[in-house]
Parts: sequence; C-alpha cells; structure tokens
Amino acid sequence: MTNIESEGDRDYSSELRLQNYMLIDEIVKARNLIENGDLTAAEKLLRDYLSQKDINNSVALHMLADIGVRLGYYNNSEGLFKRVIELEPTWLEPRYGLGLSLFKQGKIQESLSCLKTLLELDPNSIQFNTLNAEILVNIGEYEKAILFYEKILDINDLNPRILLSYAHNLKTIGRIDEAIETYIRALKIDPDLGEAWWSLANLKTYRFSSSEIEYMLASLSSDTIGNENRSQLEFALAKAYEDDGKYKDSFFHYDAGNKIIFEKSSYDPTILEDHVTNSINLFTEKFFADRYGEGCPSKDPIFIVGMHRAGSTLIEQILSSHSEVEGTFELTDMPALVKEWTSPPARIDKITAEGLNFIGNQYIERTTIQRKTIKPYFIDKFPSNWQYIPFIHMILPNAIIIDARRNPMACCFSNYKQYYALGHDASYDLCAMGHLYVQYVELMRHIDKVLPNRIYRVVHERLVDNPEDEIRSLLDACGLGFEESCLKFFQNKRPVRTPSAEQVRQPMNREATEAWMKFELYLNPLKLALGEVLETYDV
Repeated sequence: MTNIESEGDRDYSSELRLQNYMLIDEIVKARNLIENGDLTAAEKLLRDYLSQKDINNSVALHMLADIGVRLGYYNNSEGLFKRVIELEPTWLEPRYGLGLSLFKQGKIQESLSCLKTLLELDPNSIQFNTLNAEILVNIGEYEKAILFYEKILDINDLNPRILLSYAHNLKTIGRIDEAIETYIRALKIDPDLGEAWWSLANLKTYRFSSSEIEYMLASLSSDTIGNENRSQLEFALAKAYEDDGKYKDSFFHYDAGNKIIFEKSSYDPTILEDHVTNSINLFTEKFFADRYGEGCPSKDPIFIVGMHRAGSTLIEQILSSHSEVEGTFELTDMPALVKEWTSPPARIDKITAEGLNFIGNQYIERTTIQRKTIKPYFIDKFPSNWQYIPFIHMILPNAIIIDARRNPMACCFSNYKQYYALGHDASYDLCAMGHLYVQYVELMRHIDKVLPNRIYRVVHERLVDNPEDEIRSLLDACGLGFEESCLKFFQNKRPVRTPSAEQVRQPMNREATEAWMKFELYLNPLKLALGEVLETYDV
C-alpha cells in the first residue's frame, strides 16, 4: 500500500488493517471473480458482505468502486471512492480511482485537482502522471501533456504504450518527424505492436520500406499475436500495398483486418434504423413550431456533422483559420447530454422551455474548458452529432449546423480503410457502412423538410473543385466576413487529432476523392447497400 506519510510517519495500523481486510473470505472470492471477468457475481458478493457484515470495510468498498469504473458506473464509483478516502485518508489508490471516475464523467477540473494532490504526494508515479497526461489531452492541452509523457519516459523509456501516447501527441501538434521516430522506438521494443505499425500508416504520408513490409507479413504468419495486433497489422499492410499501387493485395488485407473486428462486434443495424424512424415520427414541423423561440440563445457553437471521413476536418480547418472562430476537436458533450436528458426517448417531449434553456447552457458551460481563446465562435465537429440535430436545434436554436457531405462510395470506403481506436463498428463491414450512410441521408432529408434552410451543406467534391467560391459561401452561411487566411487553411498550425491531420496541412487535391475508384472491382456489396443514394446523395 502507498501511504501519504513519509516512511518515518507511516500509519502502520492503517496498513495492517488493509492487509487483514484482504484476507477475508468474501474479499478473496470477489478478487478471484474479478480476475476471471465475472464482475456481476463479484459485485453481488461484495454488496452482500458490506450490507450484512461490515459496511465500513474499505477494501470491499474500493473493490466495488473499481467494478463500477469497469462497468461504466462512474457516478456511483465517485461516491464509493470518496467514502473509502474518508475511512483511509492515507491510502492513495482510492484517490486515483476518484480522479479517474471524475475524468470519465467530464468533471475535468475536479479530476485535475485530484491528480494534482496525488502528484504532490508521489511525483514519480507513472500511473498518476499518465492519467494526468490523458486528462490534458482530453482538454486539448497537448503541449502540457507532452511534458508529462516526457517525464514518464525519463522514469521508464521502455514502455511502448507510453511511447505510443507520446507519439500521438507529437503528431497532433505537427511534430511529425519526432512522432515517426517515437513510433519506431516503440517498435524496437515490441516489433509486433500493431498500433505502432498502423499509426505510421495512419500518418498518410509515411511510406513503408520493402523490409518493413516483409516484417509485417512475417508477423501475420505467426500464431502468437492477438487479434488486436493482427487487425492493425492488416490495416497497415493494406496501406503499404495501396501506396505501391498493388490494389488487389491491398484490398485483401483491408478486408482481412475488417473481418477480424466485425466478426467480434455486436453491431445491430436495427438500433440506428429505429432511432431514425422514431426521430422522423416525433420531430415534425408542428413539434418545432410549438417550441419556437425556446432554448439557449447562445450563438457560440458551430456544429460540423456528417459521416466520419466526409471532410469535416477540412471544413473545421478552413473555419478555424478565421480570426473569429476557434477549432476544438470531436467533443462528446452533446451525446452525453442527449443520453442524460432523453433516456428513455419519450422524455424529450416533456422538456419545458426552462429545461431547454438550462440544457443549452449546460452544453456551453461543459465545453468552456475546451476553449483556449476569447474568439466568439467555436467548433464542435463530433460527426455523429447528425443523429442529434433535432435535440441540438431545440436547446441551441441559434447555433450554426454544417453537414459535411461526401460521395458515398468515397466516404464509406474511406471508413472501411480506417482502423478506429473505439466504436464505429459499422465501418468494418461494407454492407453495414452503406446502410449507415443511407440512414444518415434519410434523417437529414427529413430535417431539411421540417426545418428548411436550418442546415448548411458542404459537398466535399464541390469544395475541392471550386474552393474559393465554396469557402466564401460557407463563411457567409456562418455569418462571417471573408478572410484570405481561410483559403490558406493548410498554413494553420493548430493541433489536429483526427486521421486527416496531415491531409488538412496540405492544399486540396482530387486524389483522395477518387481513391476508391481503384478498388471499385471489390465494392459491389457497398453499391448494393447504398442503392439510390449513390445518385442522389448531394441533393
């Protein structure tokens, strides 16, 4: 156990008590259940023990709180960790758990305060420094996060996962050569680390050597690498072959990488279908007319929505090159508010005018920590917010909403070529991705009907073909005056976290818009899933 006191002042009675707690039969059994992945049984065992035998057993409370973190019950875990800290103020682990729980709930300042205390008590803890760095990344403080990763690497430079996190942040702020060097350092420690291989490929500008390709092939022939490393290696190898113009080999490996992930996913297309259908039925012209003038009047947010890989990062880069607009990144505050206020969905019809104003202000307050300047507008480019446009309109009726629309073949195949760290299960299957695109277009068409001219649409191909006119129209739609810097968006040095980071640091070209055509022979399942949307996606 780690204690707050120095070695000379340690609370041995507290430490001995904690050690004795760990010998209790119920706690031993619960620990074994947790190690075997049976969290539900462990939770029940601990709750029964606490309620029937010892409600103040700090180890049992801590284990229960930890289970809550693993299951995503962060609010419950927060309370449990606080109770453990009351009982065992010299024990640092529950303080770390509290910091993590607060972070997962978006309580960033409280979490940072908790970590500040921990780092004062144990400044060289890799665990504490790592969580602090992750929180800083979450709020866009990349330079500060990099300093923490460098501190961690000074303590231990042989952890490939820390090297990966360090490299990701270097990439985000445009220090590409250093990022490449760091990814390669990670590979020297763990040559089969799929994430490092994929991260190099995901730079979009890195070209693999023949020896690197041979090594990846050899790794894939091994039976010892796990599915995660294997799938990432497949994606990296596919990118290498694509760069070499070997499109048949490239698609073979893209397909193999996608299948590894999709076969283990629980993706259910009916969930999105039901959401779109219910939204169309609920959000009518009358529904919005009845709520006209309600919500928070703030004009600060500019939402960029649409499919992933549809050009939203490019639009953000253009707009954030304007003197009045701040770019952030893909904020998750809106989905969190939707979950909080519309679960079950029937609740949305019951929200009062005061409630809509309150929720809108909640969004503005929650996102304040992401804003680093005093510019009047900021961008939230979480693409999947397209599903929540009716809710966004209700709580923030004056916010700008931009739909980033891209040719469905180009967009969907670009998703199929992308290994995502989390979520996006539909992207790992061509039919599922096509179905997702169709549902997106269906809901957007409905919104165009019931809220005419509410959404400004940017068609990626038109933007690439005629950038100046399209950029002028975009700025006009946002109520912004024209600035030459928006045409020179590629000179903007702001941090970019998405896979398009290096692409938006270069002038526009048609190469990416036509890349899918080289694979067209293999994309019939996608064409069938898209159906008529293939011809009508931009109208």
